[in-house]
Amino acid sequence: MAQSVPPSPAPEVQAAQGQPSVKSQKRKQKHLYLVLDDWNQGYTIRKIDDDGDIRLDLSDPPLLRLASPAPNYRMFFTSLGSRIIAVSNQHPATLAYDTDTAALAVGPPLPDALLNGLDILVVPAAEKLYAFGHCGDRPHCVEVMSSSSSSSSSSSSSSSSSSAKQHPWPCSSSLIPSRDWSWRSVAPLPFTEGEVINSYAVHPDGRTVFVSSSFSRIFSFDAGNGSGSGWSFHGDWELPFEGQGYFDSDLDAWVGLDLDGYIGTCQVPSRSTGGTAEQLDWKTAKDKLWNEEQHLEPTLTCMGNARFCLVDSVEGELQITTFRLRYSRKGELQIIDRSTSSCPVPKYTGSFSPVAFWI
Repeated sequence: MAQSVPPSPAPEVQAAQGQPSVKSQKRKQKHLYLVLDDWNQGYTIRKIDDDGDIRLDLSDPPLLRLASPAPNYRMFFTSLGSRIIAVSNQHPATLAYDTDTAALAVGPPLPDALLNGLDILVVPAAEKLYAFGHCGDRPHCVEVMSSSSSSSSSSSSSSSSSSAKQHPWPCSSSLIPSRDWSWRSVAPLPFTEGEVINSYAVHPDGRTVFVSSSFSRIFSFDAGNGSGSGWSFHGDWELPFEGQGYFDSDLDAWVGLDLDGYIGTCQVPSRSTGGTAEQLDWKTAKDKLWNEEQHLEPTLTCMGNARFCLVDSVEGELQITTFRLRYSRKGELQIIDRSTSSCPVPKYTGSFSPVAFWI
């Protein structure tokens, strides 16, 4: 009997999660970009070559040094297309470092709702950037950054698909991020006091964002709906991983880390509110990837084709572990082709976990 092939995720989710689409594979070779707090005035961005075996050598100067607007507060980073985006809840600047051109651009100022809060979670979806602001006793705000052209294209009907596709932070020199891009508010998270986001992931459609709360509740948001019509409630359960989960088409599953130090996979829930009503099945590999008792949790990066990168900072040492996941004949999740490289690295921001982007 012929085995069915799981559908590939949308190009938007491939770009957001580091998975190589056919176009991107032909366009350029990808690299790992590390963001570290190894500078006493802020952060550095470094490129790590990958020939199948990561060798961590930080003796060369970084690609960029980014001075922190408030040294005692961490900055928040994400990637969007070829760019690494940096924001702070202590300063309104939105910064974008283009890995293709090595140019640093200044984007539109952050909305006031994201400033002076406790946390900012930045999530790329539907070719836009969504920022979730945790502001203590205030409602959880949701702000979206996009261009006027991408906003209008997302709110139009599917009949407009014949028009040129808009991309965030376009390469065209005629578009200036500080002028042509803007932030706007959309429906706030329907959380109660004290409720925060524990984990999140983007659906393979590239536009539906699922979030799991500390009160064991699941919500989703259609980022492709230009009107920002609101959140859908999926039930009183939670995503089985912590932080960001990634969809991998080879595994046909979301992949993430749990609080016990293991990596695992789970099925992607239905976007319908009447679909999944109970906890997702969580299948973990038997080998631990990190020590659950350490101060900072590691960060996970998807490199596509069931390959992942784990960045961990423990007691003055930076460790990068790359590996692949596969299912055995018995359906067990296995870690293969595991390789670890490490080196001593200074650390200046206690609450910041080093992060890698596959661009």
